[in-house]
Amino acid sequence: MIQNILIVDDQFEMRRLLRVSLEDNKRILHEANTGDDAWRIVQHLRPCLILLDVMFPGFLDGYQVCKRIKTHSILKHQTRVILMSGLSRSNDVERGMAAECDAYLIKPFTQLILMDAVERVLEGQYDKLPVGDPSRSYSKEMHPQGGMLLS
Repeated sequence: MIQNILIVDDQFEMRRLLRVSLEDNKRILHEANTGDDAWRIVQHLRPCLILLDVMFPGFLDGYQVCKRIKTHSILKHQTRVILMSGLSRSNDVERGMAAECDAYLIKPFTQLILMDAVERVLEGQYDKLPVGDPSRSYSKEMHPQGGMLLS
């Protein structure tokens, strides 16, 4: 089954790195560089996953886009959201939890962390998302090497 995935980041290089990491013959990757564009695209595309930065220019930030997805009558059942941010303070992560994201990855993160997070979120395994050390699993705790599970 082909998976539509939306990558949203205002930094071209970050979108390119995510695209290179995620490209395969089972995925169609789409891109947006603002929250406003992301919200327009996600309503029509209805992707299975959105990798969403939290800060960019425009009216909507990543937290707001995530909350809209998670409160939308159809999208909340179809679209998983991984928030990505360099913001790692507890109140930043709590905003992600309040927006009901499926995972919160703290930049910078490794390609291994990204790929594992994507696979686990798409498979519905939210309770054990490895971050930092790929041999360990973390639940609702931050790791300084990038990432956090929000179940």
